Amino acid sequence: MDWNREIEKLQNLKDEEDEEKYEEENEEEIKNDIIEKPFIKSEEEIVLNFIDLFFWFQKYGDEFEDINKLGVKVKGVDETNLLFFSTPLYFRGKKMENEKDIIVFRNVKNIFAINSVPLSLRIFPSSSMEIIYNNLSNFENTYFKLYITRRYIFLVMSEIIEMLTIPFFIKRIIIDNKKKITKKREEKEVERKPIIKNVIIKKPTMDKDMIKEILENVINIGLIEITYQFIRKVQEEMDFKTNREILLWFNKKEKETIDVKHLLKIDQTIYNYILLYNMEKINYGKR
Repeated sequence: MDWNREIEKLQNLKDEEDEEKYEEENEEEIKNDIIEKPFIKSEEEIVLNFIDLFFWFQKYGDEFEDINKLGVKVKGVDETNLLFFSTPLYFRGKKMENEKDIIVFRNVKNIFAINSVPLSLRIFPSSSMEIIYNNLSNFENTYFKLYITRRYIFLVMSEIIEMLTIPFFIKRIIIDNKKKITKKREEKEVERKPIIKNVIIKKPTMDKDMIKEILENVINIGLIEITYQFIRKVQEEMDFKTNREILLWFNKKEKETIDVKHLLKIDQTIYNYILLYNMEKINYGKR
C-alpha cells in the first residue's frame, strides 16, 4: 500500500461520514499488509495498549524538558478534550533556540498514544506529533514510532542495524472510539476517565543478516525513486556509492524533518527499497 497516497485521501476527508466510508472501502487493504522477506510477519500476536492523548500527557508529560502542556481553559469547551502546548519554534526545519510556539490539539478523546514511557516526543506546527518508544516488553532492541495527527495514527517499528535505523513494519492504527451518547447521559456531570484501547497486530521480524548484506551493495537509485522522486538530485550532489551511505542520509534527513507526511515517506522509502532491492537480487540470481 502507498501510505502517502492514503494520507492524501485522509487529509481531504470533510467529515466523520467521509472517514467511515474511507475505512469501509480500505478495510481489507489496511488489515492485510503484505510483508515479504527480509521483512516477515509471524503468526504470533502482540497487544499494544493505547490511552487517549489527554491522559497520556497527564502520565508522561513531565518526561519532556522543552515541551509543556499549558493549563488553558476555554468557556464552553471540555478542557479534557483540548490540549495546548508550548513547544520549540521551528524555522525551515531547524529548531530556534530560546523561541517558543503554541500548538493546539482538539478532540483529543479520539487521539491515542501507546500507554508507556516515551523515549522522545516532537510536536510539529501542523498539530501533529512523533512519539518514539524503545522500552516496550518483549522488544528490547525495537523502536516503536507513532506518527499522530487529528485524523490518523501510523505505527513504524524499527531496529538499529550497524548504526542505521531500519524500519521493518509500517501500519495505520485504527482505534474505534465511537459511542452513542444519550441526552440524559450528556446532562450528567461525571469526572472523565481515561479511554484505554488494545490494538492487536501480528508480530513482525526481519532477517538481519540479509539486511547487513544489502547495506554493502551498490545503490539502485531507480528503486528509491519509486517512492522518493527527488532522490536523483540528491545523488548528483552527494554521489552515494553503497546502500549504507544513502540509508545514512535518510536517517539524518528524518532528524531535521518536521512534517509527518515527509517522515512517513522516508520510512516507507527505506522499507520499500530494501524489499525491492532484495527481490531484484533474487530475480537476477535466477537469470
